[in-house]
Amino acid sequence: MAAPSVITPDSGVRAYLDHIVVGVSDLDAGMAAFERMTGIAATRGGRHPARGTENALVSLGLGRYLELIAPGADATPSRELEQFRSLGQPTIVTWAVNVRDIAAARETLSQAGVMLGDEMPGSRVTSSGSTLEWSTAEVASPRISGAPFLIHWSAATEHPSTTSPAGCRLAALQVEDPAAADLSRALNVLRVSGVTVRRGDARISATLTSPRGTVVLHSR
Repeated sequence: MAAPSVITPDSGVRAYLDHIVVGVSDLDAGMAAFERMTGIAATRGGRHPARGTENALVSLGLGRYLELIAPGADATPSRELEQFRSLGQPTIVTWAVNVRDIAAARETLSQAGVMLGDEMPGSRVTSSGSTLEWSTAEVASPRISGAPFLIHWSAATEHPSTTSPAGCRLAALQVEDPAAADLSRALNVLRVSGVTVRRGDARISATLTSPRGTVVLHSR
């Protein structure tokens, strides 16, 4: 059996954009809507039992992917899931930055005045039966609405960008936020490139190229 494919940043780069999370009210309907927009059919990824959600994925190339996420049909009602169910179209919820080591990233960010919350483990079983494992941490302070969460994939996990349907590319990611200076400082100390940060009302926009042309997704 071939060794799992693990995407890692280039030498000298601490972190990079890993994936964009797009909320939909229903996974089947969200997958159909995304295919109408782009011409690319997402593949089902699996369920997150602890969160009551399920997802479908599309590769964006270059170690990046897009995650469509929706409430599971049998999920216990919660405030978070109701927010998903209220979405009328695919809507950006958040985004993730890949880091080699969350502890090291925590130390680097703290020196810039940005504090992370607890590191949380996560996993899911794919439709093929393999298990993906990761850990995440979110920015706790200062308050930055458009801040990404950090993710570290286990060495034994095949990165979703290598196994998801290809055909879309991320042309641009723009984050507008009242705390743009804080967000820029955090991304700069992690050496994350390719993200435009501007001061303004909280909003995230992703521009994709696809077989059906340019598609722009937004947060609420």
